[in-house]
Amino acid sequence: MSFGVSFTKGESSGLNLTLLSTHGVGGVAENLVRVNAFKSKNPLYTVTIYPSYVNGKDRADYTTKGSTFTVKLEVMDQLWPVKLYIYEGKYTSCIVSAGWSAFVRDNTLRVGDVCVFEVIMRDEVVFKVHIFRCPL
Repeated sequence: MSFGVSFTKGESSGLNLTLLSTHGVGGVAENLVRVNAFKSKNPLYTVTIYPSYVNGKDRADYTTKGSTFTVKLEVMDQLWPVKLYIYEGKYTSCIVSAGWSAFVRDNTLRVGDVCVFEVIMRDEVVFKVHIFRCPL
């Protein structure tokens, strides 16, 4: 099974029924309130972690059209290189792939956690990742 994580710019969008049945309304809603309260001057991208985001192997390649970049994800001054695929269409969307499974493992991401990717401008593109843990 191959996987990556995809996200679009903007705030968290509603409650997912699978997450609600797994983690209960209170835990998911509480986490989304904390996430939506997070503010920054930098662009933010929000991703709720689903089962397919934490199980499987990295997808090394995508065959559809788009731009590919190597970027870094930063948590507490540690960096993980990942591939970022950007697709332009009605909406611009991104997929983080190769390197994502190491990031998930090393940061013990679980279903229901929410990651806020904050774009940090440096010599290279770095996303500072803020992890909001979903209460069990």
